[in-house]
Amino acid sequence: MPDKLIVVLGIFFIISFVFVLRMIVKHQLREVYAVAWVFVTLSIPATIVLFPLFSKVSAYLGISSPFNLAVFVGFVISFGLLLHFSALNSGMQRNLKNCIQKIAVLEAEIRELSAKQSKNDP
Repeated sequence: MPDKLIVVLGIFFIISFVFVLRMIVKHQLREVYAVAWVFVTLSIPATIVLFPLFSKVSAYLGISSPFNLAVFVGFVISFGLLLHFSALNSGMQRNLKNCIQKIAVLEAEIRELSAKQSKNDP
């Protein structure tokens, strides 16, 4: 891996890691998402360290360039993250629907009790 690329990736790692940690400290990022983003951020230095392994694996698999393997691995990780966030989103939508239904039932009960009370008041 070229030295300039290592420097650029190192700078990007530091900036992104500080940004993610800052969002966690300020409670702008939920813990469920924080774990995924810390994992993604830590994958940057792991890629720098493991790049020689990428060269060997790409040669073994017949991939012409280690960068192509890195792009493929990034695609697989992105797919996993999208699937994970979609599952979380679906769960939140279910919870929101249940809360809205409970609020509607409670509002109906309040209207019913108010109507009964207004009939009983002279």
